[in-house]
Amino acid sequence: MQLRFIKNNFTLLFGLGISLLIIFAAVILRPELTGDGQEYYLMLESIYNHQSPELTAEDINSFDITENLYGFKYYRFDPDNAYSGYFQSDSGYYYSYHFWGYSLINLPVKIVLEILKVDPLKTFQITNALFLSLLIIAISRLKSLSQFKKFILQALLIFNPILWFIFWSHPELFTYVVVTLSLLMLLNRRFSAAIFLSAIASMQNPPLIVIPVSIFMYKVYLVLRDKVHFKTKLKNIYLSFIAAIVTLIPFIFYYINFNTLNLIAAKGGSDFKLISIQRITELFIDLNIGIATYIPVIFLISISIIGYLFYKGTRKDKGFILLASAELLIILALSTTTLNWNHGTTGPSRYTLWSILPFMFMCFYLVLQKFNFARKVAMIFFVGITINILIILSAFLPGVSLGATSHSYLSKFILNYLPSIYNPTIEIFAERTLTKEDIDLNSETPIFRECKKALVSTKNSTELLNQCPNMKVNYCLNSLCYYSAY
Repeated sequence: MQLRFIKNNFTLLFGLGISLLIIFAAVILRPELTGDGQEYYLMLESIYNHQSPELTAEDINSFDITENLYGFKYYRFDPDNAYSGYFQSDSGYYYSYHFWGYSLINLPVKIVLEILKVDPLKTFQITNALFLSLLIIAISRLKSLSQFKKFILQALLIFNPILWFIFWSHPELFTYVVVTLSLLMLLNRRFSAAIFLSAIASMQNPPLIVIPVSIFMYKVYLVLRDKVHFKTKLKNIYLSFIAAIVTLIPFIFYYINFNTLNLIAAKGGSDFKLISIQRITELFIDLNIGIATYIPVIFLISISIIGYLFYKGTRKDKGFILLASAELLIILALSTTTLNWNHGTTGPSRYTLWSILPFMFMCFYLVLQKFNFARKVAMIFFVGITINILIILSAFLPGVSLGATSHSYLSKFILNYLPSIYNPTIEIFAERTLTKEDIDLNSETPIFRECKKALVSTKNSTELLNQCPNMKVNYCLNSLCYYSAY
């Protein structure tokens, strides 16, 4: 009887077990200040203090007291630099150019921690753990899949670089969960829920606006095609429209306060001229920021699954994958407009977590819903998951760094033995080779280990060749060239 219960509820028990471990880790481990975390913490402090994202001197002071009392694991809060990332609105108030939605989501946990007198700096990691747990449990409750298939989806969603971001004071994990749930709703034809969830996600990461807009358009098409009373059609469209309009809240907020739809773009943080095929490709396969570097076998399986769906799937499946792929490319293209391309992260670019990973989940879900995995494919999948786990655990080894100012394990290998084949976006190589940001290439020359590879301007090429005579130029972009030993 007990064995039957365990067999019939294996994914629920597994999900609960993993969730408890994640939440326990989030509760006991000391928090970190990561990425734009200072802004998100300050916005949360403002919302907690006076129910507004407006930053005041009192907010800075109260947060400084909290930080001095509890402290972060690595970095200290800098009250003198608190207004960095904040701008004065037309009415004289200071608001961050990152939207405050994610901070608002964290408010319930902060309230509870404040009441219990528990370190409130743990708010973000506990909220992240709760959201990831929600996703894990949601998969276990799917009725259309067997326990084995649901376990495959759970393993796929848990054992990937998203685990590193549980402890990030950043919206990546939250967005990852909400986008994945949105796609799950879409695949189960719960369109209004899918629109609403993806709209919530797009509030924090604007490139995702593509998803609620496209689902809304598809819903309108389906409603207009149905032979039902006009009032019923109008009601269905109205409900979906209300769900979709959520995505406009950040644009309205910044337009009212700054007379611009996107404050980040207005302040020079993004530029459509930066969109390029190279940048889009790098999000997939770059040796440092590409997702494939950190989930190599699962990435290859995902490509195979897409091919399998085109070979064995219905015409509707093929059309759906094509449209989803086009949307993904648009989302990635919009993501490449960021000026700070080699941004702070752990492992791959943060943008891949809420774009490529949910798309891969969708492909797995589709194929599991319609077909059975052969035993050999299942074995390869579990090998891939094992490799993922080993890569995830490697981040905790002494001397290992997976941040934006160090090369990944794979890029180091290639740069040591085949340096001429890796020519990434200049910012990626320069900052990771010199192990710092804000580099002046007119006065600094990034040289990787004993003249294996270097990036120089045409003005400094003679000086480089005197220092590294065995190097040859192998790739140039405008006035900058990559030189490699072989």
